[in-house]
Amino acid sequence: MTQRAEANPTGTLTVSIANTLRQQYLLDTDVDRHVNLCFLHQCAQTSSDISILIIARADAIVNLSATVSIPANTPDCRTNLRIQVITMGNAIVTASPDLEIANNQVVASHSLSTIHLSNAELLYLASRGINNQQARELLIETYLDRFSQAVRL
Repeated sequence: MTQRAEANPTGTLTVSIANTLRQQYLLDTDVDRHVNLCFLHQCAQTSSDISILIIARADAIVNLSATVSIPANTPDCRTNLRIQVITMGNAIVTASPDLEIANNQVVASHSLSTIHLSNAELLYLASRGINNQQARELLIETYLDRFSQAVRL
């Protein structure tokens, strides 16, 4: 895996991809956050598989923009950008998976899924003897286990 990451003064994290990138990113917050991620394919025949998990708790307001760019001079690239959002309480998340593709010789996909941990789920677990705090953590842990090696944002 060859990559270079750098944050610029606007708070955007830019990752240059010169080979293969398989990376997970985790944003777990109960405070307001604004995050911009840019992934730039620098060479032909590069690939990226990017997963982002956002866990927004309490009254957090989260804005996330994630963009994969494949310029015209980089054919035969592959990319997959996935964003999963989990909200709890009154948290609000705005997330945008974007693809900027300037040639036709690529395979690209992106997705966004959302889950709100509802009172019904918590009540079900409470009926099994698990208190609300433990129930929340149990539900969140099922997602966090898959992101144990993630880059924290």
